[in-house]
Amino acid sequence: MEAQGNKEIYYICDRKECEHDGKGCMLGIYEQCTRTPDIKHAKNFEEVFDGVYYEREKPCRMEKAVLFFDIAVICIVLVDIALMLWG
Repeated sequence: MEAQGNKEIYYICDRKECEHDGKGCMLGIYEQCTRTPDIKHAKNFEEVFDGVYYEREKPCRMEKAVLFFDIAVICIVLVDIALMLWG
């Protein structure tokens, strides 16, 4: 729920700024860093143009399963090729 007159927006933090600058996050304690007002360090947003950000959608379970299956098939094919070349 938004407080009346409050215009600040916080995003889920990617926790990368804390690691790089050594100053810590907005809370001052890296371990407790969960939110950031800086969209450049928002976990689910990516910059697609200069200053234009889009929220990334999380892949569904089926997309993850298909991707895992594709990677597994590629690995099997590469092993078969390697065995043919060195066998």
